[in-house]
Amino acid sequence: MDRFFVINAVFASAAIVIGFYSHRLAAALVAWFWLAVVHSGLILLAMGQAGSMSVPELPILADVLKRVAQVLDSGIQMARTYIAVDFANTALLAYFVTTTGILLLLVLAAFLIRSLLIGLVSLLAPQKASA
Repeated sequence: MDRFFVINAVFASAAIVIGFYSHRLAAALVAWFWLAVVHSGLILLAMGQAGSMSVPELPILADVLKRVAQVLDSGIQMARTYIAVDFANTALLAYFVTTTGILLLLVLAAFLIRSLLIGLVSLLAPQKASA
């Protein structure tokens, strides 16, 4: 297995666990932020150890990565009219934006499912009689 695939799978699983474990949305979002920071750092570390700064492959999301790269490239082109910006690796930035977005969606989906399940269980569970 590819090391990038393993890193992505571990962090996707962690995002789901964090979403299920978080009691508040703010806690889930803070945990997602740090999860995304560590994920990006590990991917960059793995790329540095491999000696290549080429974008890791996400075969399922190849079209999405191309579209995100086009949007980012057009945004960088618009920014060049106002400030001097020189950015060479739009594909790598698109990879990080996409994977961070996927981690956010996983955390939010798991948090929503947890909240719905807790609400459903509280509706179905018998209430204690108050004295």
